[in-house]
Amino acid sequence: MNNEQEHIKTAITLAEQWQNRATELVSDYDKEFYVKMNKMLEHPKDKALLIELMDQCFRADSNARIANQIIFLLEKHGMAHFFTTKDKTLLWFFQNFGKFLPNLSVPMFVNQIREDTKTVVIKGEAEPFNAQYTSKY
Repeated sequence: MNNEQEHIKTAITLAEQWQNRATELVSDYDKEFYVKMNKMLEHPKDKALLIELMDQCFRADSNARIANQIIFLLEKHGMAHFFTTKDKTLLWFFQNFGKFLPNLSVPMFVNQIREDTKTVVIKGEAEPFNAQYTSKY
């Protein structure tokens, strides 16, 4: 019985050391991403906004059309809770100035969406999928 308690105590100490080391190794990007994801999970409407934004960013060929849809979605849903102050500032600029320069602002917006979601969304370009498909069949 005493030996069993020693094993339990050793296991708890070891788990604590591992957890502390894992916490030390978490990058700033991971910390920020974790905070954003938790905020999104707390507000399901924010998740809907992100999904709709991603859908509209990659649906149309016209940057002007995409800009109009982004602005419409931001007006429809409001500012998401998971957006950082920087994100909110950039979105304000997009809504007020980016709509006049869609060929500049939309690619920047799309790149930011890709960057923010790269760890949870698979890129949808045809080339990698077609290459994989043709190599198999």
